[in-house]
Amino acid sequence: MPGELPIPPTNADESLRYYDPDEVALMDLRRIGVSGTGDHIQDDMGPDGSGSRRLYSCSWAERHATAIYLLGFTKTYTDSGGALRISRLLPDRHPAYDIFNWVATKCRITPYRYTGTIEDANLNYGQHIPVFERAHLEVTYELVPFDLKEDFELGEIAEREMERYVTLPGYPGADVSTQV
Repeated sequence: MPGELPIPPTNADESLRYYDPDEVALMDLRRIGVSGTGDHIQDDMGPDGSGSRRLYSCSWAERHATAIYLLGFTKTYTDSGGALRISRLLPDRHPAYDIFNWVATKCRITPYRYTGTIEDANLNYGQHIPVFERAHLEVTYELVPFDLKEDFELGEIAEREMERYVTLPGYPGADVSTQV
């Protein structure tokens, strides 16, 4: 049972676009653990790294589109001038720690409530996949040591791509070597 949403969502020129509100509604994204039903947010802080885990559920058919919605996506395309460009969808930011640059970096998808049916193998590269009502999502938010900028913020100069998603030498996560 494949979903209705495009994966990834693209514009006419094959650059990426964000899912519109009607498409997001099809995902039926819900928080788990709100109103006393569990732990929606778990924060971990320490010298070895900081991050957060948030729990959600979504429509089983739209689980992959929902993961893209939360984690973002990257692809190349050729613009109208024939130049190869990079298009990115930004990941979801942690609602309480966006000042720390915590963004969604991983998503574990777990099935919930088997419907008793199996998808057609022809739709799944020869694999029979059980169908479930919903998917549980465990989303990890982590500190990233680089800037997140939208495509339009870079303008037309390809070299400006280095202004985002690049960890510069001397910052956490960058490979830095020194010699005496």
